[in-house]
Order: sequence, then structure tokens, then C-alpha cells
Amino acid sequence: LGGELAINSPATMYFTPQVGGVSGVVSGIEVDYYGSMQENLIGTYFSEEKTSSDGTYHSLAVALRSDDLCDTANPATPGNAEHIAISPGMANQIVPTHQDSPKLQTDYKEGACLMTMGYHWFQDVVGGAELTYEADNLVPVVPMYDSVDGTLNGIFFLATNAKQTIGSGEYDGNFWDRSPGLSQANTFLDGTNPFCANLCGGCQFTGTEDGMFTTMHWMFKNTQPTGPDFEKCGGARIACGDGFSAMTEYTKPL
Repeated sequence: LGGELAINSPATMYFTPQVGGVSGVVSGIEVDYYGSMQENLIGTYFSEEKTSSDGTYHSLAVALRSDDLCDTANPATPGNAEHIAISPGMANQIVPTHQDSPKLQTDYKEGACLMTMGYHWFQDVVGGAELTYEADNLVPVVPMYDSVDGTLNGIFFLATNAKQTIGSGEYDGNFWDRSPGLSQANTFLDGTNPFCANLCGGCQFTGTEDGMFTTMHWMFKNTQPTGPDFEKCGGARIACGDGFSAMTEYTKPL
């Protein structure tokens, strides 16, 4: 309530209606991409162009419920079955909610486990689980799973250029993760973290607008060290399913 669509507040949370004094529950997330985005995904993942006082943008939505969201006779209650759908009304891509899902194992590529986040899984709109390593071909929502029980820890929205703006306060990166972005180059030697640290094995992307990726994480559990669901990734800061630490490769210049 009272929010404004703007480049410094590009995230919107949706709720089911309040009924009889009972508050609604979270039903979706939408992120507005100002400036560059994956134009080849307009109409499947991204909305058509919209306009605010800060300029033009395209939106990417994720639904968190599959029931009738506006049913006031039987209002939605917390504790619904896990549900993640990317771009409802367009691609309506259902994301598996458990790492053991056959669909995840077949259609996605397993990436690295990052401490406090979990195992990352990626999909390519051209190659599916066989990534083309073209930035524009990545499905722009990435799920993360618990390294112990395989349940869903959270998701992140992906952008193929730097999105952060200069600000102050808790959301210094205008809701995008507070960092200078993640480098397209597979090396730590340029002073930034590489996007490839999210993956395992050979990795080299091309096609970002400015050499950077940006992420916006939404976690469904408290996976921080002080939280009840601390994601340890087996004690490694960055690790792969076969025990290989991605850090040993990504610290080398390519």
C-alpha cells in the first residue's frame, strides 16, 4: 500500500483479498526491469513495454499459489502447497518444488551450492538442460534447493546487465542484490564475483549488455547462519554435487 512504480522500487508483492478483517496472504511477486532485458523473451516471460515516471520497463511475474486468488467466499489461507509458476498468463512455467523432481533432473542443469542459498538449477530456452551460455537464452528465474532435504529454499530473478542504482538505507541496490553485479567473465581477478560461480564445470557466458549479470533473491526460508534453516552446503562456501569446489576453478584466470 502506498507504493509507487519507479526504478528505485521495481518489486511488487501481490496478496489475496482481505476478507472479514482477515488479512490476505502473499500470492505473487513481480519485478520491473528498467532499461535492458532479454528482448527475445518478451511475450513469453516478460510483459510488453510499460511506462512509469522513470521511463519504460518490462515486468516479470512469479505466482506463488494455484488456487482461486479472488474467491471471497472461500478466502485463501496460509500454508498452501508450494507452487511456483513463472510468467502466469504467458509461459506459465511450473518450477519443481523439490530437487528430486524428475522434471528438474531432466529439464534443468544442476549448478553450484552456495552457502546460505542452496543448490542452483538453470534452464535454457533453447537447449533446456544443455545451456547455450548465451545470456539471452537463460530462463530469468532460478530456483535454489536445500542441500540436505531437497526442498525449495528460494528463487532469484536474473537480469543480463547491471541494475543497481545509488541509494541509501536497507535496500541500497533498489531491491536488486546489493553488489556491483556479477561478472560475465569467469574470473575473480577483475574485483567482482563471476556469475559462473553459480554453476559447475566449464562455464563462459556471452551476450550481456555491459559484461554484468544482476540477481534479486527471494528466500522462502531463513537460510542465514542465525536462522533455523541455515544452508551450509556441506561446509563449503561454493560446492558442486560431486564434491568439487567451484572456487578452485573460478579463482584461476581463463
